[in-house]
Amino acid sequence: MLGSQSVRGVDLMDGEEVLHVQQPRWRDYFWSTTIGIVGIAAFGLGLLVLWWVWRQKRAKRLVITNERVIQSYTTRKSSETTEYPIRNIDQLETSGERRSWIGSKKGTIAFSAGGGGERVELTGLRDYDEMATTIREQQRRIAAQ
Repeated sequence: MLGSQSVRGVDLMDGEEVLHVQQPRWRDYFWSTTIGIVGIAAFGLGLLVLWWVWRQKRAKRLVITNERVIQSYTTRKSSETTEYPIRNIDQLETSGERRSWIGSKKGTIAFSAGGGGERVELTGLRDYDEMATTIREQQRRIAAQ
């Protein structure tokens, strides 16, 4: 018998005595606790992956102007920009997939840049055919000048 001591969350009436108190043990919740811990870890890992994807997306940029193709990559500590004048682009090629599993068509634009023949591949591009057509149109415009 526990007598007339108070029990957390229970108000005893006058003359009432506590005879037995039971509270579940942690091991009674082993599987629930395990699933919760694994779930929190998986959620945290998922957030970490999403953060990494977001940073990768923000870090890369490709800009095509009427004079240049500009590729930039920015990190927290540095920034790198490579420019290719459209008039120096030779052997422009495209390749791509029909459809990816997420439903967007992506491809690659490859070309030689400058007299040295440096081979450049711009990968993972949406609308790569349209971008290559734009470069070709700008090359024709520059050649006609």
